[in-house]
Amino acid sequence: DHVLALVSHELRSPLNGIQSWSHVLESHLPPESELARRALTGIRTGVAQQVRLIDGLIDATQVFSGRPLLASRRVPLDEPARRAVAQVSTAARERRQRVDLQVPAPPPMAVGDADRIEQILVHLLSNAVRYAGPQARITVSAESCAASDEVLVTVADDGPGLPTDLVEAMFEPFNQARHVTARAEGGLGLGLSLARRLAELMGGSLVAGDTTAHGGAARGATFSLRLPQARAAPLPGPAAAARPT
Repeated sequence: DHVLALVSHELRSPLNGIQSWSHVLESHLPPESELARRALTGIRTGVAQQVRLIDGLIDATQVFSGRPLLASRRVPLDEPARRAVAQVSTAARERRQRVDLQVPAPPPMAVGDADRIEQILVHLLSNAVRYAGPQARITVSAESCAASDEVLVTVADDGPGLPTDLVEAMFEPFNQARHVTARAEGGLGLGLSLARRLAELMGGSLVAGDTTAHGGAARGATFSLRLPQARAAPLPGPAAAARPT
């Protein structure tokens, strides 16, 4: 942990300088310098990717060591789901994908950390956007499971899916599916493993469904997040009568 914290700090310092000077250069470029502006855009994109990788490594260290800061409160699932969809909307539009949010009203209530639930959903949605393919449909749904006293959040897509024998391997840290060009897509292969660990730390679970239909035809990928269901808040009782003095 100490080495990682030191390295991340030393890496962030030059990245901050690169980003700051790129903004200075952009403000001094003449309007006709289209090539230079494209170069600066590429520099800022690279810096942002490096910052995300550093943040991912630090977060992975905290989560896998079982020491992340987690709140435990009632969470209406429409809020983290809506924020997660907003985070991936730009990437989805670039791939001409449709992201549908299906949460009933009133929304199911979970017990957990709202920010961490959002983080889990961002990892699941980013995975779907990355691998589902152009023009895919991605659906986020939530429901209460009365029989198990849990809430279920599902992220599903109609992309090429995964062979059954690779489903569990996807949740291993630094492992990426072998049937796609994962390195060309970028990333460290930590998203799904982080998402599962966070779900477990909140008393829930994260599994991938059987993504291969009968006859070997792919039918897309489905990830199911289960979290403890929040009990209904008790109704306020009558005010206690004042004791005579």
